[in-house]
Amino acid sequence: MRIFVATFIVLASLIFAPFALAKGSCCYHPPARVYVTGPTSFPGVVQPGQTATLNVGIVVSGGALTSVSVAPGGAFTLVSTDCSTAARTQCTAVVAFKPALGGNYSGAITGYAVGPYGKGNATAALSGAGYGENYAWDPPLSLSVAAGTRGSVQLALHSTGQTPLIVTSVNLSQAGAYLALGPNGCVAKPIAPGASCLVTIDYDASVVESEATSYPMYGTLSVVTPATATSAHGTVDITAIVPQGEGD
Repeated sequence: MRIFVATFIVLASLIFAPFALAKGSCCYHPPARVYVTGPTSFPGVVQPGQTATLNVGIVVSGGALTSVSVAPGGAFTLVSTDCSTAARTQCTAVVAFKPALGGNYSGAITGYAVGPYGKGNATAALSGAGYGENYAWDPPLSLSVAAGTRGSVQLALHSTGQTPLIVTSVNLSQAGAYLALGPNGCVAKPIAPGASCLVTIDYDASVVESEATSYPMYGTLSVVTPATATSAHGTVDITAIVPQGEGD
């Protein structure tokens, strides 16, 4: 009797064990899964106001892609996509990048999918760089002063980028003996977006040719930042104006 019972238990375990294992493994179905395969970083730099596009690949398993979104708006926008509610396993989203100013930009692209066992989504970071002078001069670099005088003018260097402006040096070259770079407060600390610093230009218009009605004094003003090499960013044009009648 004992042998019969033991044999029955063994046979029963062999018969029903596969069903028990199958029950634990067959009843879980994962929801739809989304994978943003990229690329998601715009290569190189884009001039402010210009537009670059990037084809971003998206793959879906266990469902179909329903929509794609790009955030935040502004620099990054979704141009088009061949993704639809049809049962596709992969598609391409065209993303545009249009920087307003120089600097680094970041955004995100998200794909949404739905399957028979649930919804899914995935988000990937977008990145791009806008290149351009991230500063402006005020007043403009063309100025007028009275002939026969010596003095100085101050130019405000405005930070117009998205991030603080770092100035390592301000240089004035090819200015001859009539213009010289005076003190400036631009190198001491980062200049916050929207803020400004002052650069002083000393001039000597004390000697003017008698037959001239005006006397131009030129110099090349350069701003050097850690991200750029030393290069000319503008010509200082200070013109000494001879009062009417003195040049006759």
